[in-house]
Amino acid sequence: MTDLLRRIGAFGRSPDVSATGWRGDALFGWITVVVAVVLAIVLGHLLLVVLRRRAAPSPSRGDTREARLLIVGATLALFLAVDAVALVRGSADLEEGVLRRPVASERPVDVEVLAQQWLWSFRLAGADGRFGTDDDIVTLHDLRLPRGRPARLYLRSKDVIHSLYVPQLRVKRDAQPGATTELLLEPTREGRYEIACAQHCGLNHYKMRGTLEVLGDAAWERWAAEESARAATQISSRTSDGNWGWPLGATP
Repeated sequence: MTDLLRRIGAFGRSPDVSATGWRGDALFGWITVVVAVVLAIVLGHLLLVVLRRRAAPSPSRGDTREARLLIVGATLALFLAVDAVALVRGSADLEEGVLRRPVASERPVDVEVLAQQWLWSFRLAGADGRFGTDDDIVTLHDLRLPRGRPARLYLRSKDVIHSLYVPQLRVKRDAQPGATTELLLEPTREGRYEIACAQHCGLNHYKMRGTLEVLGDAAWERWAAEESARAATQISSRTSDGNWGWPLGATP
C-alpha cells in the first residue's frame, strides 16, 4: 500500500533519488487518494440530489437536525482522514527523515552553505577535517556529494532570505540572515541535479542556480583530496575573501 501511495504522490514529479524522499511522496499520495474519494462522493451526492429534487414539489432547504448532523459528521471525518493523519505521518516522517541525526558510522559529510544575491557558495572541510583553514574546499554554484552517505548542510544568508531547493531529493530549506538552518541530504543515485532558489530574492532570482553532482564514494574521496591539496596552495585565510566560513554550531 505504501508503495502504491508513493507512486501516486510521485506522479508527474521528478524522479526521487534520495533515501527519505519516498516518505513525502507517500504522504502526498495518501492526501491525493482521500481527496479524490471525497470528491467522488460529493459529486455523486450532488447528482443524486439534483435528480431527486427535480420531481419534488417543494424542495427542502436542508436545515433539518439530521442534515446538520450529517454535515458535522462528514466534515469531522474529512478532517480526521486528511489533516490528522497528515499531521501524525508527517511528523513521524520528519523525525525519521530530514530531521534525524546521522551517526558517526554513516560517515556524514558536513557542508557550509552561504547564500547571497545571487550566488550559492559551498564549503567543505579539507584534509585536516576543520573548517576555516586554508585547505577548505570552496566552490561556487557547484556542490559535490558522495552517494549513499548523509550530508549535513548548514545554511546562512548574507543578505535576504533564500531557499535551497533540490526537487529530485525532495528537500527545500530556507537560508536566513542572522541564523543557521540545517538540512540533511541522502542521495542514492549518481548524477547531476539542479539546485534552485525557491524564495524570490530580487531582480536576478531566476539566475540563482547551482548543480549538485553525486559521485561514487571512492570518486568523491579522490575529488575531495585533490581539491583540498589545490586549495592549500591557492587560498590564504589571511588575505582571501574566500574565508567566509564559520565554526559549526557558533552563533552568527
